[in-house]
Amino acid sequence: MVTVEHFPARAADGITLAATSHGQGPALLMIPGLGATRRVYQTIVPALAEQHRVVVFDPRGIGDSEITDGPYTMQQLAGDAVSVLDAAGEDTATVFGASMGGMVAQHMAIEHPQRVARLILACTSPGTSHAVPADREATRALLGKGAKTPEEAYRIACTVLYSHAFQAAHPEFIESEIRERARRPVRARAFSAQYEAVRHHDTWDRLPDITAPTLLLHGTEDYVMPPGNSEVLAQRIPDATLVMLCVWIVRGPPFELPETPATTTMVTATATVATAVAASTPKRPPRIPTHTSTPTGARKISNAARMSRPIGSISVARITSTMAVTQSARLTTMVRTISSENIDTTPFLKVRRRVA
Repeated sequence: MVTVEHFPARAADGITLAATSHGQGPALLMIPGLGATRRVYQTIVPALAEQHRVVVFDPRGIGDSEITDGPYTMQQLAGDAVSVLDAAGEDTATVFGASMGGMVAQHMAIEHPQRVARLILACTSPGTSHAVPADREATRALLGKGAKTPEEAYRIACTVLYSHAFQAAHPEFIESEIRERARRPVRARAFSAQYEAVRHHDTWDRLPDITAPTLLLHGTEDYVMPPGNSEVLAQRIPDATLVMLCVWIVRGPPFELPETPATTTMVTATATVATAVAASTPKRPPRIPTHTSTPTGARKISNAARMSRPIGSISVARITSTMAVTQSARLTTMVRTISSENIDTTPFLKVRRRVA
């Protein structure tokens, strides 16, 4: 049976953050995105906890954590993440952050490098002037502009948080998430305080200082955070490995649901983590086979070209899965490879070279 422990973490300014750990083994800290609680990772925690101590928490102002006046800063939120590790009794951890959580993870790796053994950044950005901006309408939808209730705001947000194919195939899941958000709405001042931190996030100058082995994951159809952002990050973080996923990286619960294309793809990405950032001693992540076209600036290439190509010393791969995930046992085996050592991902992956 997986050990589950709920515990409080005391932030530097004295507020209490609600945290939970699942399982035993090497620590894996998972940082939620904008407006999200630790619940966002609930679909994958049980599998990961079979081989890791998975630590999740509600960011300040969100869920069961105490709220403070904003605006928040990324340095502040990164400090909160370190406080959670302190409360968990962990000196270091593999740190995973998605979207805003990935921004927090960048600051954590820069400001507290001794606490970050490995770094996994999903669908995130370097911030400010070096970011590849999203379509204005996608941003308006994400923020629920024009909504009169939290339920209506999240319903609007779901139009860009989930792929159109997933929305059509699983309306019952979308509705359950909307009901949950209506039941426990995000406090407006906390959301605004977080969003201010996102608006002022900028790690460009210090990205080369990151020393942790780093994997970047991004979906090729991400409306909220265009995939060019991960290319920009990959140009700045030494020896990073960038994996472009042929379908959506979900911004709600990752992996969407079992037996969906997005599940298969995200599991593929998770297996890739094992070979990319899992070595117990720092070293350059293994290269994934890539197309050998001439490097081009991230802002100058089309979305169709943002796939498998090398940029300097980093590896960029276009990955698809060749199998349908139909057995939960196999899904679990693939998911839990995250940050494990010496995992052969060949049975799980097919790396397809892009033809010019």
